[in-house]
Amino acid sequence: MVNIKEVAKRAQVSPATISRYINNSGYVSGKTSKKVEKAIQELNYVPNEVARSLFQKKSKLIGFLLPDMGNPFFPLMAQGIEDYFYPHGYHVITGNIHEDQTKVASYLQTFQQNFVAGIISAVHLPKIAENTPVVVINRSDEDSLYQVKADYKQAAKLMIDELKQTSFEDVVVISGPKSLEVANIRSSYIHDALDKEGISYHTMASQSFLLKDVMHSAGRLFELYPHIDTIFAANDLQAMMLIQKAQYLGYRVPKDIQIIGFDDIPFSELTVPKLTTIKQPAYEMGQTAAKMLHQLITDEIITENVVTLPVELMSRDTLRKKG
Repeated sequence: MVNIKEVAKRAQVSPATISRYINNSGYVSGKTSKKVEKAIQELNYVPNEVARSLFQKKSKLIGFLLPDMGNPFFPLMAQGIEDYFYPHGYHVITGNIHEDQTKVASYLQTFQQNFVAGIISAVHLPKIAENTPVVVINRSDEDSLYQVKADYKQAAKLMIDELKQTSFEDVVVISGPKSLEVANIRSSYIHDALDKEGISYHTMASQSFLLKDVMHSAGRLFELYPHIDTIFAANDLQAMMLIQKAQYLGYRVPKDIQIIGFDDIPFSELTVPKLTTIKQPAYEMGQTAAKMLHQLITDEIITENVVTLPVELMSRDTLRKKG
């Protein structure tokens, strides 16, 4: 493997000059830079990223924290982040918190040890080093200066407008776990929209969004509200479990019970009947957060530090028609 001394010998300069050129840590004349670059190409020299990171106290690594990789919404978001950063020469380290906040500190330590250039987080973060750029995604965190989120107020209006086109009597709104602030903000907007229309409803809190807990809460819902005929699920995975449980119990969807989800994950069109849901632009959210973080890393001017992306109602087959 070619080392820095061999490159220096080929370019007829000192190893210190090669180091300054690679790390951009001091002056190197244009003529010398051309000689160094030519030597690097001729020898196929690849700089040691670990050594460079130690010297510069930063790397070409990005940290991304998400709450649950098992929810297809977040891999779509991660893909958007990866697709933005890879062409810019960065690699993404992804930490799956799995709704366990104790993992956050461990991943942050790993990010720090690897001198990540910045962090994108879809989970709550404790205070971290001020010199580390951070963009919060899919959260409403008042302490975070840079945020990317979906328009949850618009989502609530779209859902209630669609509900009004159906027949309904007994409505239940399922909120997210207390630890997931964004899911509760979404449900609060639904409450506000229902209140505005004078529509009465019940509420039920989710224990978590992990699959085993979602399955358990689906069964509990029908025990608590046996006459329910309309459900606002906190996300699509929950909605899919509710469809399955309702059909198992003998209910017809949407004739007996209508269900609306949130996220529009790829599987939402595979349910029978197909799930009516709110489409959150997960991939675009990832791309937008990645671009914002890249601007922070490269000291570009950011004109909009909180970006709210529009949502879309995917009207399919789990809501009945008025009549």
